Amino acid sequence: MPRQLPMPPSRLPALIRTDFSDDAAWNDLVTYLLTERYIEDISDNMAAYVAPIDDRQYEGMTMEELLEMVPNLDYDPSDPAINWDAQPKHFPNEPDRALHAYIVDARTFAKPDRPILAVNFFLDHGQYFRLAAEAMVLVEANLSIGNLDFGDYDGGAEIEPDHIYRA
Repeated sequence: MPRQLPMPPSRLPALIRTDFSDDAAWNDLVTYLLTERYIEDISDNMAAYVAPIDDRQYEGMTMEELLEMVPNLDYDPSDPAINWDAQPKHFPNEPDRALHAYIVDARTFAKPDRPILAVNFFLDHGQYFRLAAEAMVLVEANLSIGNLDFGDYDGGAEIEPDHIYRA
C-alpha cells in the first residue's frame, strides 16, 4: 500500500521538506515563514500559517511522487451536499486536510529568494506554481480563505521571466 502524504495536526497546509542538504537554510526559512512581520499590502502583522514537515522519508521526492501519495477521494464535485463556500479549501471527506501544500526542494535553496513550490491536491489536481518566500504570507492567506486560487497565481508566475510569483 502506498504511503499517504503527511497530514499536519491542524488544517494548516504542509510545508514539506524534500531537500536535506542544508539544515541551517531550512531552519532559517521556517523561522522566516512562521515569524509575524508587517505586511504593507494589508497594513498588519502576519505570518505564514503552514505546518513544517521535516522528515527524511520525503528526501529527494518530486512533486509527482508526492502527488501519488495523496489519497484517492471518492467525491463528486457537482454534489450539492458539498458546500464549497462554507469550506472552500479542505477535502470534503477529510475536513482536517488542506487542499494544497508547499514543497521545499533543492531549487528552493538554490536561489536567494527561496522559491517554494505550491501544489494543488484537489481541484485541478497537480496544478502548481513557485512563489518567493517573501510572498508566502499573502499567497497562503488568499489560498486558504478562497479569495484567490491557483490559476490566479500561476498566471502571475508566468509574467516573471523565471516563473516565480513575487508579491
